[in-house]
Amino acid sequence: MSPGIPLTSKKQDFGFSILYIGFSWSLNKCLVSLSCKKHLKYLAKVSAFLSFINKKVICKECVSVHGTLKHITLVDCNGHSLLAPFSTLLSNFSNDYMCHHVLMPVLESLQWWQAILSKPCAAWSLIPRNSVDPDVWVDTSTDWSIRIVIGQQWATWRLIPGWNKPGRDIGWAECIALELAVLMIIQ
Repeated sequence: MSPGIPLTSKKQDFGFSILYIGFSWSLNKCLVSLSCKKHLKYLAKVSAFLSFINKKVICKECVSVHGTLKHITLVDCNGHSLLAPFSTLLSNFSNDYMCHHVLMPVLESLQWWQAILSKPCAAWSLIPRNSVDPDVWVDTSTDWSIRIVIGQQWATWRLIPGWNKPGRDIGWAECIALELAVLMIIQ
């Protein structure tokens, strides 16, 4: 047995291409992709879940697919926002045996994942991305207003009395503040 590099309980010979946690790492090309085995397994799992369009699912099935997709987002950051519908669906299960219908946002998310997984050998770059700090500050107060500061510019909106009706709380006001900040950045 060669000495190798200990990766969990397995050892592999050192090389520029290694298979680890279901990913194929190409260090000299700075790329990572799903192994062929995982790629086919994950595509089959997503496709099978898509067959539940008019059926009910149990929590265990949702957790399994959610975990699979979360694993992929370790390397494909574009999928992070598409996990939200699954997280929402999972929050509706009060126990492991309860059934729920799969809602349209979950199905749309799955269709995106199916399209990504249908591309053979999709690879993602390991090169760090440049981050940009847009210098945006958002603050929301239930007592008074929404405030946004972008660089040296600022804006504020007063919340009208009675804004916090059922279904509208501080979370709703904070979402409005974020939407306004995005609109200001775009402008």
